[in-house]
Amino acid sequence: MATLIQTEKFKQMPMVLVGSQYWKGLIEWMQTSMLSEGNIKADDLALFQIADSADEVVHHMLEYYRTRNLAPNF
Repeated sequence: MATLIQTEKFKQMPMVLVGSQYWKGLIEWMQTSMLSEGNIKADDLALFQIADSADEVVHHMLEYYRTRNLAPNF
């Protein structure tokens, strides 16, 4: 999905990765390898949020849509 948003095939939408310990290795790899080698931009890392609880997921979703209109993604 991130690639579709990056290439503007999909409109931006909230992406929340649940479980910081689970995603930690991927995030570190993206920062140390992909970003440093120029395969992604720093903005690409902002396409997603990380949450460890349902309350955090809801918070991220509400914050995302607080300044955006809810609309279909097609």
